Amino acid sequence: MKKWKKKMAVLVASLALALGLCGCALETSAENLFTLPEVPVEYTGLSNTLNTYLKSGYEYINPTGGNNMQSLQMIDLDGDGSKEAVAFFRCASDEKPLKILFFRSEEESFTLFCTIESGGTSIDSISFRDFDGDGKLEVAVGWRISTEVQTVAVYRLRGNTPEVMMQSGYSRFVVDDLDSDGLFDLLLLRTDADGATLAEHFRWREGELRSGSPCRLSCTAAELSRGSIVCGKLDSQSNAAFITGVDEGNQAMTDILVSREGELKNVTQSRSTGKTDVRYAFSQLRPQDINNDGIIEIPYPADSTVRSAARVFCWYRYNDRGDSVWVMDTYHNQPDGWYLTLSEDWHGCMKGTDIISTDKGSCVTLQCNGEAVLYLYSFSGEDRDREARSDGRTLLMLRSNMAYAMRITEEGERIGVSNEWVNSHFYLISTAWAAGN
Repeated sequence: MKKWKKKMAVLVASLALALGLCGCALETSAENLFTLPEVPVEYTGLSNTLNTYLKSGYEYINPTGGNNMQSLQMIDLDGDGSKEAVAFFRCASDEKPLKILFFRSEEESFTLFCTIESGGTSIDSISFRDFDGDGKLEVAVGWRISTEVQTVAVYRLRGNTPEVMMQSGYSRFVVDDLDSDGLFDLLLLRTDADGATLAEHFRWREGELRSGSPCRLSCTAAELSRGSIVCGKLDSQSNAAFITGVDEGNQAMTDILVSREGELKNVTQSRSTGKTDVRYAFSQLRPQDINNDGIIEIPYPADSTVRSAARVFCWYRYNDRGDSVWVMDTYHNQPDGWYLTLSEDWHGCMKGTDIISTDKGSCVTLQCNGEAVLYLYSFSGEDRDREARSDGRTLLMLRSNMAYAMRITEEGERIGVSNEWVNSHFYLISTAWAAGN
């Protein structure tokens, strides 16, 4: 059984390489789904090389978080136009069981040129970025040592032995160009001896990754674990980190950090309390660029006294002095996965009723000044297409597992709601907006 699993792992890896690296695509027929494509010669050599590790007791593992979660990845690390192979393994019998193996293409095979290894239980996340500006990628790895301990390290790969550029314990970390100097930085969140949550900014300076003075955050580590880290631009076009924690009362608090002269500054910190002034009822939405203008906005529920997964949100953007400006309103229906951007004229007068669900689907009524103006429907059954077009409804959007429909009232038509308007203001919620980074 174990040998069969190893062979299947190699086949899966070969399939992933053939699909992801050669531009192949599977059609939806059952026959094609179970037909392995022909793997190019150079990747057959890689498959054979990896198989030697599997036979010696190694097993594939995946990074558990971040954007790079495959057990086998192809990355051009040295900028020469040829991709290196990065494989993630566990060898339980070793003192340092977690392994990241780097292979370089040589003729018709791949040769191991560097190994990063660690003790611990899993690889939390990995990021490949240029931290020192030499055109080659360094590797930032989050290691989970135990349920209570995590360490992050940045490695430079120049020879057979990886060079550790920095290493620290952490609660969360993110890689971005926070100081806008064209190089990637590492923003690290950790807890100090007194239990306070701190942010540290590691930047490339004078030949090494250095951190300035840590910046204290408003949330605890537990509150941060329920929140998110988002990097993006402020109204003033400065880069910033939006760090959100969520307390037990479901209140969100967002610290906005910028880099000034090499030091982190919390532009939303209150002088009287030492904590952020940006507080709002949490509803699973995180700060994001809601209107695609290149600036991060923060969602405030229009009615903070109501706890509902479907509600009107007022979105505000901030500048590097901590001043905010209202941008737009949206109605988000998170259970059914859609949102509607609302007209500026409706600011402060728009609301939605609770979601009414039946065995066929659900319906939301949007009201303006207390008058129903628009009904929006979500159908997921086998008859979803027919349901979306019956009883005076107009099909709005059809997906493989969901049909969305609308019905405009006379009051809605009076204030300018039309089929064209709804179509141009209706969006599906991206899964990337879930809390967390």
